[in-house]
Amino acid sequence: MSWVGEPIGYANPDYYLDAATGTEKQLRADFAKYYQLREIAPFGLTPADTAELNTHVNDLAARWGRHESPQWRRTWQTLQSAVMGWEARPDLARRNFDQLDRARAAGDLTIDDDLWRSLQQARAITGHGPGTTDGSGQNSDRRYPNLQLGTSTAPHTPGKAQESDLRTAVERTLGAPRDLRSAATIATVEQVDEVIAATDEALDAEEQLGDLDNGHEARMALLPRTIREAPVSYNYTESATWELRQAALLREVQDLACEHSNVADTFDGHDDQARITRLEALRHGLAGARRDALRAGIPAPDVDRAYILGRDGLYWSNEPSDPRLGRIAQLTAERDHARAQAASHRTELRPDTSRSLSPGNETVSAHDDFSASRAAVGADDGARIVEAIDAVLADTDVDDWVVPTDSQQVGARAPAGREMGAEL
Repeated sequence: MSWVGEPIGYANPDYYLDAATGTEKQLRADFAKYYQLREIAPFGLTPADTAELNTHVNDLAARWGRHESPQWRRTWQTLQSAVMGWEARPDLARRNFDQLDRARAAGDLTIDDDLWRSLQQARAITGHGPGTTDGSGQNSDRRYPNLQLGTSTAPHTPGKAQESDLRTAVERTLGAPRDLRSAATIATVEQVDEVIAATDEALDAEEQLGDLDNGHEARMALLPRTIREAPVSYNYTESATWELRQAALLREVQDLACEHSNVADTFDGHDDQARITRLEALRHGLAGARRDALRAGIPAPDVDRAYILGRDGLYWSNEPSDPRLGRIAQLTAERDHARAQAASHRTELRPDTSRSLSPGNETVSAHDDFSASRAAVGADDGARIVEAIDAVLADTDVDDWVVPTDSQQVGARAPAGREMGAEL
């Protein structure tokens, strides 16, 4: 793959005529090559080609991302951040670039030449510079790189006027042809079945070609499952603390800028002094937040991007200026919320669990309830029986019945048992 080392286009140091030094030319050429190789690496013809491309990408990133000069490390990080903005929100990035360009041309804003060259390069290598096209053909080719769409769809004829659609809403929903005259040529059920079968074949071919394995599964199969699915054991405590600090500072800049912009937009010139005082307080707070962010080591382009998003009316909660830090802050907040909920549930369940698990609790209470009820019944059971018999036999001449003793009850029950057995 000798073409990787050939300096072509943006990857040629001689292309950057406005660079201040030869080192800057080489850095910008290497970043262009880094971006191009990173884009085409997943589409290598063989796993070996993909591995070689990824090796070149990692070497370039390590060379400049860990350069001994802080200036070139900062320039490399600026290019990465600018490219990330163009990839994530191209419309917003284009609007921000145009605003900076107009402000710079009018002399309203002073931008460092190195920073401005980085912004221009990021726009150019991502395909958003002047003279580029945003056609949808390249996007479809990227989605289905192995599918020849031209073989299954009719070519577009430039200049051909689109005929008016005379179909009803029901016909459009059911997929009736735009030209109803073509429907008349399908006269038999067999022809209809042929059209349906051809359509199914085309859809199956598109699905199969679009879902072809790019070698990822084969490469992952080379690793043992214990390695492939092993959890990450690296300790991110120190870096996580610093990243959360950066996210908090950038959020402060973005939210203050957005609040100042919203308050200023609703100011009609006739508001009271409280509104003016609030605007001044927001302006001073924003300046302090920018100063703290820069002192904390956050790159100036990242701080400027947070300010620009806030100025455009986007709070951090709507769209973080740094997607990576925003995602880290979001996941951390969700983790803390889940931990708090789990602790709350444990606190609520602990008293009930201890009470239910105390030995003999339920058995003793049930035994006591049964004993109390049996004692209550036994206390007046005999008296109630006597009263009932007296009520039934009130007019007879039989002597009053008395409650027999325990020995008499046992003796009286035995013959009854023998008589019952004899009858059976």
